[in-house]
Amino acid sequence: MGKEMMRDLEDLQQVEDSFRRGETTRKEYRAVENSVVRKAIQPSKPAGGKKR
Repeated sequence: MGKEMMRDLEDLQQVEDSFRRGETTRKEYRAVENSVVRKAIQPSKPAGGKKR
C-alpha cells in the first residue's frame, strides 16, 4: 500500500474513534469514509487522455 493510502486509513481510524466517543457526527464520519473509499477505488491519475 502507498503512503497516501496508509495516511487515509489512519485518518479514517481517528474519525471512527472520535465518532465512537461521540465527538463527531455520523455525517462527518460518513464523509471521511466515502472520500477514503473513493480514493482507494479510483486511480489518482487518469489512465487515458482527454476524451471528447
